[in-house]
Amino acid sequence: MVILALAMSESAGGLVLVDEIENGLHYSVQAEVFSYLLKLSQLFDVQIFATTHSAECISAAHRSLDQCHGNEFAYYHLERNNGEVNAVPFDREMLETAITHEMEIR
Repeated sequence: MVILALAMSESAGGLVLVDEIENGLHYSVQAEVFSYLLKLSQLFDVQIFATTHSAECISAAHRSLDQCHGNEFAYYHLERNNGEVNAVPFDREMLETAITHEMEIR
């Protein structure tokens, strides 16, 4: 978390890329981590792009950031069709439905 906070302060007004953001985080603290990252991103005006293979991580981000008003959180599912990769956007309702019905979201 310290490394992410420092990266965000160094990237003020820009963006930070995080691959497999759930690594090293116990599932029980992930929602709190996302709330903290939102505060830092607003403080430093930084956009975070994070990847994960963890459905629990996606669910934690959704729970934590669903209370936000606006476009603070966006979820894109990458799908491969005929050798081509497409980013499929999920709105809040679609993501909530997918999580509730335990659909594949990772």
